[in-house]
Amino acid sequence: MTRICNNCGEKLGFDGFVIDDGTEYYCSEKCLYERIGEEEYLELYEEGLAYWTEWNEDEEEEDE
Repeated sequence: MTRICNNCGEKLGFDGFVIDDGTEYYCSEKCLYERIGEEEYLELYEEGLAYWTEWNEDEEEEDE
């Protein structure tokens, strides 16, 4: 599965921010905060709807 940053359009490598179980992805804090802001991210994080994660290469291949 190819994950694309919802702000800059770049393909995510093996880490990034996930919002609402994959509804949105962000490659960096810069892109994340340009779109949703730090305060909103922290609220989503507290609700379990946003987090930063790492994907391993095997997961990437399985998703495609």
